[in-house]
Amino acid sequence: MKAVASPDLTCTLYEFDPGAALPAVTGQSFTYRGPALAEAALWVGAMPGFGRLQRTGAAPVSVELSMTARWVLCDAQTNVCFELAAVALSDGLLEITLAYSHSSLRPGRRYRVMWYDDKPDLDLAGFAASATPRLLETPRAPSGMASLARQATPGSGPGSRPGSRHATG
Repeated sequence: MKAVASPDLTCTLYEFDPGAALPAVTGQSFTYRGPALAEAALWVGAMPGFGRLQRTGAAPVSVELSMTARWVLCDAQTNVCFELAAVALSDGLLEITLAYSHSSLRPGRRYRVMWYDDKPDLDLAGFAASATPRLLETPRAPSGMASLARQATPGSGPGSRPGSRHATG
């Protein structure tokens, strides 16, 4: 499905619950077995926490949305690290959690969890605007994410909140 541009934010979501499918432990590796394409379109307007969801074969619905968790993942093959978020959506009847990723996910590919936060403080628009996939400096070395780890140390950034787990470098 092709997302239609809006004046605010348009993103596509993978139709799987990352909280149920991805490890929440820094340093743990996994093989991605979810969908190959992000097909659910989400339009987020000027009012934080609300948007319109268009799933394949369904009519668009207005939804409340919130980020429930964030991961920094590193692709074991390319050493590119990127963020992924669990986005909870509800229209009053339907409650689902889908995945929004700053990079394409490839079924069968191994990824490593570099950082995890189950209490994210960004809204989806802020998260989408922060897309900065980066190459890990040294293959398979968590210390390659040293700048991220420095940002997430206790007392500064996401690592200062309970529930944050991050790599140290």
